[in-house]
Amino acid sequence: MASTPKRTAKERIRGIYEQFEEKGQEFILPEIREEAHLKCQDIATDLSGEAINAIVDSVDDERTRRASSSQASLAGFDTDGSYALGEARRQPKRTATYDQWQEHMAIKDRNAAGVLSALSDEREEGLRLAHWWSHPGVTKTEAIESYLETSDQ
Repeated sequence: MASTPKRTAKERIRGIYEQFEEKGQEFILPEIREEAHLKCQDIATDLSGEAINAIVDSVDDERTRRASSSQASLAGFDTDGSYALGEARRQPKRTATYDQWQEHMAIKDRNAAGVLSALSDEREEGLRLAHWWSHPGVTKTEAIESYLETSDQ
């Protein structure tokens, strides 16, 4: 099966990440983007710069995601990929210091707090509308209109 430009770019960008991570030093996302654009010049006519950046973002998500316990790479510990640090910095997990891990965890904690807050808001909104919205075929807009009609009285 012939490789598509997107698949080719993704393979090359994964290779770029692996090269940066093998060095064991902190690196920044703009360095990855710059290298990706250079390595994908021959397919740039098929992929826009924005498309290459989107692929970098996708690979970055892969490389900064926590490995499952079945994928753990050193005595059951996750050493594959990189930690996302502030200001678009990345640190290979296997050479990260405790301080870098703490910085990474602080970012994850802030992100989790934001997600939990949004989830709470969404749940509260649904529960406020439940009296009207829970009937078969009623849309959210119709439920809001009914809610507003009864709350104006």
